Amino acid sequence: MVRPEFGVYVPIFCGGPWLYRDFPLYKKIDWNRTRKFATLCETLDFDSLWVIDHLIYGRAPILECWTILTYLTAMTQKIRIGAMVLCNLHGLPQLTAKMSSALDFLSNGRLEFGYGAG
Repeated sequence: MVRPEFGVYVPIFCGGPWLYRDFPLYKKIDWNRTRKFATLCETLDFDSLWVIDHLIYGRAPILECWTILTYLTAMTQKIRIGAMVLCNLHGLPQLTAKMSSALDFLSNGRLEFGYGAG
């Protein structure tokens, strides 16, 4: 029997007071809390951490996913990391390939890679 895998979405919104009014579940990012959250997910044996690859999300500004994936990689040891489908329109395919191969190398092969049509 195949064991199901479970991943966790890590919110990467950043913004002003209107963000908390329109999106009350999303507080301003606290990096200590994000680090603790990522390491807790790893301790609880979740299989993966995921971020979204958007320039904005509705009116909510959001942080860039490659930077956050690198941060999560440095904060964890074994949990897999990935973007919930990278958008091919956000960067050159050659640069995306170079960045993904570098992150996969630095993470000891923990990158989950999905590439979409935007």
